[in-house]
Amino acid sequence: MHSISNLLESYILLAIGIFIAYPISITFWNLFAHKFFCQDRFEIQNIHQSNVDIPRFGGLMIILTLVSFNITHQPPIELSLINNLIIFSLPMILVAISEDFFYNISPFMRLLFSFLSIILFFIFFDFSYPVIEIPFMHDILNNSEMKYVLFTLSLVALINGMNVIDGANGLAPMTALASLIALGYLAYLNSDYEITLTTLIIAFSIIVMLIFNYPWGKIFLGDTGAYFLGWCIGLLVIIFYGRNDQLPTWSACLLIFYPSIEIIFSFCRKLCSGNSPFRSDNNHLHLRIYYILEKKINNKLLANNLLMPLLFIIWMLPPIVCVFIFNDLYLIIISLISFTALYFLIYGLTFINFSKDIIKK
Repeated sequence: MHSISNLLESYILLAIGIFIAYPISITFWNLFAHKFFCQDRFEIQNIHQSNVDIPRFGGLMIILTLVSFNITHQPPIELSLINNLIIFSLPMILVAISEDFFYNISPFMRLLFSFLSIILFFIFFDFSYPVIEIPFMHDILNNSEMKYVLFTLSLVALINGMNVIDGANGLAPMTALASLIALGYLAYLNSDYEITLTTLIIAFSIIVMLIFNYPWGKIFLGDTGAYFLGWCIGLLVIIFYGRNDQLPTWSACLLIFYPSIEIIFSFCRKLCSGNSPFRSDNNHLHLRIYYILEKKINNKLLANNLLMPLLFIIWMLPPIVCVFIFNDLYLIIISLISFTALYFLIYGLTFINFSKDIIKK
């Protein structure tokens, strides 16, 4: 197998070609897409200046970049893991692509096909599940059937959590990038070079897309990109901790902290308020902060672009902290509690801000 440096050199050359393809694709979309695709739909969580003429195929471009790398790289290299990530994601990705272009797939159908992709991967891809470390429930949770159910539900939650935070320029891609780089470094420290290589290749695909997403907002990840990145991160984390059972698996929660806590809190919040947990709303943390910023600075694009850097403490710090404490269970638990408290503190501050506005009115 080629060294990682040689592989990255080949990938950078391909990325340059993909970089050129992005503006060409965006230009063709702006000129001709209105003739074939649905481009305008009201979404309560939309915070962009306009949802018209902005392509939602950033995720598709990421996937095509990975496929192009496998096809064009000579001599052939062994990339069975990344190939399987792409192949088994197809049921989920195909319906997501249809949703991105035509807005014709219900949330239930997208959820159903997410389950289908995960189940197929778990059945046909040979790997070991991580050990679930919860006191007094160890034997029950680590039963093979129970682990199958738990990891399926966890992966579905992460995939949808990544989709939830894909509302601001750069937020979901940077969250995915932070998780992948941290995971790749942990894999390198533990001599798992297949995971290292896979995370780096996916990370480079995201970086190329980010150039056009942030801060200009010329292209969005779309459901395809959010689902695929959540899918890749979740499965790579599961496979890595399954291979390295000497590591405390609680550290995995730091790697996927932001999309995980967002989807869990959103699910519970909607249930408690009597709303369907599958129905979109505009009460997510990044949206609440956006409304505060937009009101203060009266500039939608600037308010949108400020969200990603302002929320770095939630999406970037947990994976960074994980790199330094991944072997210390007590520090991991303390960090998880601290970041969770920080998330609710920030959310609570937005609630106070909205309450003050209501009182003034």
